[in-house]
Amino acid sequence: MLPLPSSTQLKPKPSPPPRRRFLFLLPFVAASTYLLYLVLHYCSSIPPHHRYNTALHYTPPWLHPAIGHLVPHPGGPSGPPRIIPGLRSARPMEEWDVPLLTNPSYAPDPSDTSNAILTSPALLMLHIFSTPTPESRARRSLIRSTASPLLSIPPQYRHLVELKFILGRPTPIVGSSSASPLWNETEEQMVDAEDKMYGDLVRLEGLEDGENLNKGKTWEWIRWVGTRERVGWWVMKCDDDTLPILPNLLPILLANRPTIPSYFGTSLGHWTGYHFYFEGMMYGFSWPVIKTLATAPVPAYERNTQRNEDAFMGELMFSLPFLHTPSSGCLPEGETVMFPRPAGAERNDIEDKDDSKNEKQIVDNTNYALPPPNPDPCTGLFRLDLGRRLGDYDHAQGQGLVTGNMEDIVGLHGLKNDEDYVKVYNQFRTQLEEGRKWEWAVPDALRV
Repeated sequence: MLPLPSSTQLKPKPSPPPRRRFLFLLPFVAASTYLLYLVLHYCSSIPPHHRYNTALHYTPPWLHPAIGHLVPHPGGPSGPPRIIPGLRSARPMEEWDVPLLTNPSYAPDPSDTSNAILTSPALLMLHIFSTPTPESRARRSLIRSTASPLLSIPPQYRHLVELKFILGRPTPIVGSSSASPLWNETEEQMVDAEDKMYGDLVRLEGLEDGENLNKGKTWEWIRWVGTRERVGWWVMKCDDDTLPILPNLLPILLANRPTIPSYFGTSLGHWTGYHFYFEGMMYGFSWPVIKTLATAPVPAYERNTQRNEDAFMGELMFSLPFLHTPSSGCLPEGETVMFPRPAGAERNDIEDKDDSKNEKQIVDNTNYALPPPNPDPCTGLFRLDLGRRLGDYDHAQGQGLVTGNMEDIVGLHGLKNDEDYVKVYNQFRTQLEEGRKWEWAVPDALRV
């Protein structure tokens, strides 16, 4: 039998004096106060739309509606995304096949049978947007000779990454003294010679003004990619002042299945006056999205809408065709929890279907600026947000919108002058080479 506890055992332990408890908690209070100060100081140092996007990025989706109400942001969509009928009725993304990656194979170049072009599937098509100007030609030369993304790819695997420069083709206006704004006969001759030498230029024909950014160039590029002979897994658009870091990017892409319709980039810094989109500095798609956009029966006047191209591409993601069997989160008219109105609605309020009530249901427009459900229950689109891994070089220097870890960054934007571009390229190469992470570590499944 166990002995009964003695009276000394029953005596309660005296609690520490209030002063001692205060001293014990003081370091935690000080640390919490300092942390709060840092957060508030950081938030006060960046524009409102950056604060809003950052708050959304680092909180779970169920908190997003509350953030939409509590965190101020400039502007905001007043209605649901515009739906483009020809895209909504296009071939569903789930119907497109994604190729197997193979050893390199070549075919005669139709424009020059003395040359051969690579036709085997690409893991990544990295296409840099450029223009037919002397300044852009100098940047293309710099990228090829000094700061090529391909230098981080082992030579025997460079067939898996395609590097192209995407240009329009300005033309003189027949019968008129005026011409396309960028038309320059001497420069056209230089660009033609450049293409014959390197074979890495894509000239998009028939663009508005011969060359543009916000009047259809991106969609015409996608149409070219999706209807050519060569196929691939991932396709990425990149500005020529953005430095892509492929040894950091490729593992992220390979961790995601290219058979899933996907749209990737960064939402940090995007303007909150538009529907959700990824910043235009660098973004891309999996192959099924490319094929649907490339083959959709959308007339030229719709494709060439004057609009900020990155916001327009993000808006197109809401017009993609529905899955054959949408998930339970997709309501009959393409509504979702985040976007409660029918996709074709244009008014700010919707009349209640029950005429006896004679009331109107006011729809909260705050939801239209929030990230949509992921994956989209209607289309199956997965939005891969790279967040702080991609952003402006200036932000990496101070505002904290880009991570400071070079092993995480997949791209830096805003490198306008050549000195900065080369300097940052060399910084990454030196830092990653020290950790033996500059050369892309090819997965065993892709090794010959």
